[in-house]
Amino acid sequence: MAALKAQLATAGKPSGFAMLDSNGRLSQSLLVAGYDKYSLYDLGWQSLHMAAAAACRGSTSSGGSGCCNNVVLVRNTADKETCSQLCAKTQYKNCDAEVSIHGKTGKATKNGEETGAFYNYQCGHAANGGSEVSRSVSDITRFPDPYPYYSFCCCRK
Repeated sequence: MAALKAQLATAGKPSGFAMLDSNGRLSQSLLVAGYDKYSLYDLGWQSLHMAAAAACRGSTSSGGSGCCNNVVLVRNTADKETCSQLCAKTQYKNCDAEVSIHGKTGKATKNGEETGAFYNYQCGHAANGGSEVSRSVSDITRFPDPYPYYSFCCCRK
């Protein structure tokens, strides 16, 4: 075995082949379909943000009224601020709702399978929910028990 390892160490690198990095992965610059610009994690977080926007749309009685677009703000529960406080700090001063959501990674394989979870807290509620801000970037691809909820504020002008 040692002789084989020594031979491989002196063999050099092949030309025309993609090389793996120290983690055994291809460089993102070699990937197609936009993966050279955005990681799997980036796309997961974007999907979560789009789901939060949809949850906000569904959580407001008016569907999100006002003169202008409505926004979703991430809420870090460790900061102990309510959505009313967070919205008030922006040009979107009115809080319509707080939503805490999470979705399971992967495709559902049977009817009735649990694929996500949610809570709707009030705008003045600071205690519960979860935080994207204090999570690892890779947490978006995990669905541990208990669920890591991500808290968002639904704000409008």
